[in-house]
Amino acid sequence: MEEIKQLAGMGAFIEHTCVGLLPNEWRREPAEIVAAIRSIGDKHSIMSADLSQSKNLLPADGMRLFIATMLRSGLKEQEIETMVKTNPARLLGLDERVN
Repeated sequence: MEEIKQLAGMGAFIEHTCVGLLPNEWRREPAEIVAAIRSIGDKHSIMSADLSQSKNLLPADGMRLFIATMLRSGLKEQEIETMVKTNPARLLGLDERVN
């Protein structure tokens, strides 16, 4: 976690993925993901589905599941909007068109 905080402090975005919630070898509890996001801040985080594998949910369904799970786990709507809309737009140079 310290290395992730250091990278975020240098301006990196840290990706948190829905695939981490699925039953697999990289399984993480929702509370762990929320703690990581809170530790580095939503301004340095991106939420994504990462579900293009045929055995998994469709990416859109996975993203809905991820967002709903994070809301139930204590993240605020504004934090999620920052991670799924604002930060990706900023990375792509589209931030002026987002709001």
